[in-house]
Amino acid sequence: MVLVHLSEAPHHQMRMSVLANMCGLSLSGMTRVVNRLESRSLVLRGKSPDDGRAWIAVLTSSGWTQLKQAWPTNLASVRRHIFLAWRAATSRRRRYWSA
Repeated sequence: MVLVHLSEAPHHQMRMSVLANMCGLSLSGMTRVVNRLESRSLVLRGKSPDDGRAWIAVLTSSGWTQLKQAWPTNLASVRRHIFLAWRAATSRRRRYWSA
């Protein structure tokens, strides 16, 4: 989700604290995630130009490429889960109305 959030952010960058909140992680948890992504050259981390105390995460071109390559698989998974949920809900409605 980190790469997705960064891809949708202005200039593909976001404050670490905001990113952590969007992903439901603590700031230290987000730091660990970004460390792993940074070691794979998918994300860069730097000081915020607006606030010298804050850190930002920036999606790299390699990160963008990786994200684009993952989209078809991710989209297929989302579609499959939505279809299964829709089918289960339809089945429950049928049972409810036929009772």
